[in-house]
Amino acid sequence: MRSSRRATLFLFVFVPLLQGCNSYFYWPEARPPIPEAGAGSGLQIHHFVSKDDTILEGWFVPAKTLDAKGLIVYCHGTDTNIGEYYDAVEFLPYHGFDLFMFDYRGYGSSEGSPSREGTVMDTHAAIDYAKSLPQIGSNEPVALYGYSLGSGIAIVVTAERPDISGVVAESGFTTYRDIARKVTGDRWLTWALQIFSPIFVPRGKDAIDYVDKISPRPIFIVHGDCDELVPCWMADELYAKAKEPKKLWKIRGAGHYSPPDKRHPAYERRIAGYFDYIFDTANGLKPEVDPDCLPGGKTYD
Repeated sequence: MRSSRRATLFLFVFVPLLQGCNSYFYWPEARPPIPEAGAGSGLQIHHFVSKDDTILEGWFVPAKTLDAKGLIVYCHGTDTNIGEYYDAVEFLPYHGFDLFMFDYRGYGSSEGSPSREGTVMDTHAAIDYAKSLPQIGSNEPVALYGYSLGSGIAIVVTAERPDISGVVAESGFTTYRDIARKVTGDRWLTWALQIFSPIFVPRGKDAIDYVDKISPRPIFIVHGDCDELVPCWMADELYAKAKEPKKLWKIRGAGHYSPPDKRHPAYERRIAGYFDYIFDTANGLKPEVDPDCLPGGKTYD
């Protein structure tokens, strides 16, 4: 009788909790009004269709220079919507980059419900749509910029598309299973369930399985050494698996949300320098960037 009760408890309490690990990756919210800063930036709202006809929303912000250096497609993190991430990337057009950011299915004003395959599908659709905009030159190079959840998505899509010139991956995790194990282990209610994450969180579209397929295009990995959500060892593993040209920048004292929140000019210059290198290389030019923005080795500051 006692064993039967234990089995019942597992089925009706623990199994739903473990299955919830898959939905834990997605915390969408409806889109708020356009940020005040974005209203005066030339921001344009676009709607486009993913491969399965799901209607998505994206924002395009043109470069503030006469000629754009390249197009950056931004893949946001696990929660809210693009309205909450705009402040973290609004500096990019001022450095001469066209910017396209979008909401995955189920986020903001985009239709549908988020899923692992869906977010990757939507990113492919966002790239195709952004490249078709009349403001984008036919030979304008494209790079991806991913944060947190979007970091892994950006790595996967860059590996799948030879037309992407490079990627900046910030605060990303190795596999969905690894981060599910970390999340369940951090909570007393689910601590004992972390050993079951391999059963309920399948492998697939994981950054660690794609990161070595990006070469010979550059990848820049950025991570806070005090990241409380995605452990820094995940950045180390991604860097170790990636092939040259590559670089790992560990930001001393930064947590999961700290890098984009710092708004330090030095942070912005470093990120912009990474994209300068990516686009100069794509255009066959000798990169003229700060040495810290060149691939090769690790930077810890």
